This record gives sequence, structure tokens and C-alpha cells, in this order.
Amino acid sequence: MVNGEIDLNEWILIYQNELVNNIIYKNSNLDFTDSGKDHYNDIDTTSIQFTASILRLEHEGVIHFFHKGDKTFALLKQQVIEDNLVNKPDFDLIEENFRIN
Repeated sequence: MVNGEIDLNEWILIYQNELVNNIIYKNSNLDFTDSGKDHYNDIDTTSIQFTASILRLEHEGVIHFFHKGDKTFALLKQQVIEDNLVNKPDFDLIEENFRIN
């Protein structure tokens, strides 16, 4: 831990455990990829991808983990796979305008 920050690998494990035990995801066949270097807007992140089947709809998502200042953050983006193209402009707009002060 540095300046009150949580180690990103530890935060990833905590987050995965919370999702696996969450009532919505518990029976969703939640599947995570290994973590890797990524970015969200202009922030360097470590991210994991995931898939899940919720209410018989296939979902995909990504969780970005990063430090900013003396805090540790996680950003989760999830969508029904068949809605990818429709959602892309809105998700891009959110990412382009995302700022932490």
C-alpha cells in the first residue's frame, strides 16, 4: 500500500470475489480473463474482461483498476453483447469526458 492506495492486484481479487458472490452474478456463469495493462481515457489502468449470462442475455464487460492521487479506483463497464454497436457512442462519450480532480 502506498499513500493509502490498495495494491491493484489485491483490489482485482477483492472485486472479483464480490462479483462472484453478488446475487445478480452468482448464477451467471461469470468468467474473467487475466488482468492486463490498458487505459481509460488518458489514465493508464490494469483491467480484466468478463462475460456473464444474466436473465438469459449474454453480457460482456471490462473493469479498469487504477490509482489516482492517493486513492484506488475501479470502473466497471458492462453491456448486453448484442447492444455493442448501439451503446458504443454513449460509452465513448462517457470515457472521453471522464475526469478525476
